[in-house]
Amino acid sequence: MASVYNFKASLSGKAWSATGFGDKADGIEVSGDSEIEFTVALKAAVSEKEPGYLRVDKTLITPKRAYYCLMVGGAVASGGGGGGGGGGGGAAAAAAPEPEPEEEEEEEAEFDL
Repeated sequence: MASVYNFKASLSGKAWSATGFGDKADGIEVSGDSEIEFTVALKAAVSEKEPGYLRVDKTLITPKRAYYCLMVGGAVASGGGGGGGGGGGGAAAAAAPEPEPEEEEEEEAEFDL
């Protein structure tokens, strides 16, 4: 199972900073002068605590606030909200035969030279 590290991030000018929360990330603080530097520092802080395959999900809450979720190890499905409904109809779609491809007729073009 994967370990999950949660961070609340904020933007001030061009610099990002974040504070971890939850069981794993509590007490971790990270900052960077740009979003790229910040993301690299965030990954390094989590990797230092727990090495392994690292996945980063970012959700922008407002233009200056974001939620970062870093997952270490394992295959993790991330639900981004929304969705729901839909579903159903899978058995009907599986039972429906595939339509046969239509043969295309070649049209002869008339050219006057």
